[in-house]
Formats: sequence, structure tokens, C-alpha cells
Amino acid sequence: MATRYTQNVAIMQVPGFSPTSPIGDYVGGGPLVGPLGLGFPVQYNDSGLEIGAVKTVTAIYQLYGNESVNDIINIYLAQPGDLLDPSFSTVSGGSTAATGLTISVGDDDVTGYGLVSSGVAFAVTPLTGTTFPGAVTPQGASTTRYMSATSITGAVTTTFTGGTAFTDPYVIGTLAVEPVGGSPGTGVSGSWIQATITAISGQIAGKVLVFRLRIIKP
Repeated sequence: MATRYTQNVAIMQVPGFSPTSPIGDYVGGGPLVGPLGLGFPVQYNDSGLEIGAVKTVTAIYQLYGNESVNDIINIYLAQPGDLLDPSFSTVSGGSTAATGLTISVGDDDVTGYGLVSSGVAFAVTPLTGTTFPGAVTPQGASTTRYMSATSITGAVTTTFTGGTAFTDPYVIGTLAVEPVGGSPGTGVSGSWIQATITAISGQIAGKVLVFRLRIIKP
């Protein structure tokens, strides 16, 4: 029987263990500096992932009545290091907001990474044989990261579903900045969580969509 550890949290909580020192563990405290000065991904071994520094966001969008396909609704400006948990996020539609409304939810971040798809680069240290996180590969913006195209009709609450972040938790990048394409220092740090309208008909001005997001903070 073997004892194993989650590589992005538990392995760093082992008493007395660290990849750079024979003593001490790293419980919380944010980004680490790896062997030979290698940078660890933001939020690795962070209290936001370990114990859940959770922020809940309730955002309301009121229809103008002239919305059309491919319109984007900016819901929330997420900050670098944020992770949106889609399994606890929902959207509620008014009973007559539209007779046919389909939206997806993603973000415009081009600097962040998926904890799985990036591999969070688990390399092996030559001295100890243990793993540590190394460089990550930005995943790019996605309109369906948190919810794939889903029908929102009637006075119902719909839990986000189908997004890639369900199986590849996504961290907003450290260099995320608005407007997209700007350099840090030239804009506002962060990335928009966005809904994209993929189908709509019979929209009625004044009706609302209520987005409730669960954000894990660094």
C-alpha cells in the first residue's frame, strides 16, 4: 500500500519537506521561489487553494432588448491568481428575459494556465528525486472555459456546465491586464469573466440575468 500526495497542494504540506530545503514545509503564503531561482506558478501552495479564500460575486445584467449573437457581457474583472470554480457558479434568467437565449461563459485572459493541461510542470529535482512545479504554458482566452453554450430560458437557475475548467482548473495569469494585449502597468490588472451570446430571440428590455460566481482568491 502506497501513500500518495496531490502534487499542487498536499506534497508541499508534508511536515519537514520542501524542494529547496531539508527542513520546513510551505503551508500557504503564496508564490514560491524554486531551486536555482526558478519561479513557481502563482497560487502554487497558496492558502487560496489550501483552505479556500473564497469570494462570491453576484452580478446582474439587464437586457436592453437589442442584444444579438456574439455580443459579450463582461461579468466580473478577475484578478491575477484568481480561480473561478464553475461547479459552484450559476446564472439565473428572468421568466421572459428571452424566448430563446443561449450563452457560454469564459474569460479573455491570455496569460493564465490550466493546472492540469500546463502540467504545472512537475519536474524532478536532481538532488532529492522529488517533484517541483516549473514553467507553465499560457492556455489562451476561451469563451467556453467555465460554461459551454447553454440555453437560459424561463425563471430557472442554471449551474455552469460543460466548461473546460471543470477538468482543468484555470488560474488567471500573473500578467493579466485590461485591455487585453496591454503591458502590465499600462492598463488595469485582471481579466474579464465574460458571457458570450450564442443564440437569442424574443429578447425583452428590462429583464435580467443574475450571475453568481465563486472565486477562489490567492
